[in-house]
Amino acid sequence: MIKIFRCLFLLFLPLQLFCAKPTELLFIVQDAGETNAFLPFMRLLDEKKISFHVLAGGTGEEILSKHSFLKERLSSTNFEKSCPRDKKLSSQEIEQFVSMFSPKRILAGVAFEFQGQLMEAFHKTGSKTFAYWDNFGDDGDNPYFSTAHIVEKKADVVLLPSQIVKDAPTFKDRKELFVVGQPSLSFWQKGCIPEDFRKKLSLSKEKKIILYVGGYGQDYEEAFYLFLKLLSHGDLRASTVLIVPHPKVDGSFERNALEDMSLPIDIRVLSGVSTVDMAKVCDIVLCHQSTVGMQALAIPKPVLFIMPKEQNYQNFIIDKGWVKRISEEDALDEEIEKALKSTAPNLFSLMGIPENAEERMFEVIFSK
Repeated sequence: MIKIFRCLFLLFLPLQLFCAKPTELLFIVQDAGETNAFLPFMRLLDEKKISFHVLAGGTGEEILSKHSFLKERLSSTNFEKSCPRDKKLSSQEIEQFVSMFSPKRILAGVAFEFQGQLMEAFHKTGSKTFAYWDNFGDDGDNPYFSTAHIVEKKADVVLLPSQIVKDAPTFKDRKELFVVGQPSLSFWQKGCIPEDFRKKLSLSKEKKIILYVGGYGQDYEEAFYLFLKLLSHGDLRASTVLIVPHPKVDGSFERNALEDMSLPIDIRVLSGVSTVDMAKVCDIVLCHQSTVGMQALAIPKPVLFIMPKEQNYQNFIIDKGWVKRISEEDALDEEIEKALKSTAPNLFSLMGIPENAEERMFEVIFSK
């Protein structure tokens, strides 16, 4: 009986491999950060007519489904936005995904444990595996970091956004590390917002525009209530406050929190808008623990991080004093005025971030 099963397996295996879609590169994405970093690189591959495919779920799938050049290259994992970072695939699920593609190379984010599982599985079929660390920090209390360090160890090669991250103690024992930059910064650096964008949102030219970039989770909710408290204590009547919820949520938390307060400010929650576009329109960016706080400096825009004092959070630009972390003890209106009068730091030179990141990413991946 065992011999019969083995014979059937050997007969089926060639058919399975034949059905698998051959491709030079397979992306595995779920989170917004990695997806936005990979998009410029995907466009470069498209221009160079190099075959690639994308296995996407959650926020990643939502973002990529809006781009027509990816229509025939996008396959869904059917993972929800709320998929936990420690999600594990069963052996049957792994076999199913591996049977779909026959890639020479894998490029995955590091935000979810299943990405590490799939890199390991494809590595066994002969694929070279690359993981991209999209965050500008190397470690922290945020669950992203604990998951990311599990996942990045599954890859043959790890690509990093900056020299600062590469030099961090957490990567000291890693051999195959390459600094390629952060391709998503291209979106933040290039292009401009049409003049009618302000008109579309009915934004007054006389008022300062403050952008608050949303997040999710208990720490974020505590930080958002702190933000509202600071708004109520300051004089920002000459400003418009625009709140952009995180792509994983619908903004109902922010709207409900605002209903409980009466603020003498023009304040709005805008769902379904581009954070990049809004950052270009605004005068200053406020956030909790978001990568946007780094990315906005590439425009450049002044940035402030707002969070309760007891929350344990650090990043390089705060540690170096290039941007300020605001807590209960600060006057938000005064700190905004100070930030608007100061010169935003040059993120690229200070952190050792190469420009033309998508070209660097291409050189590293296709030289292996």
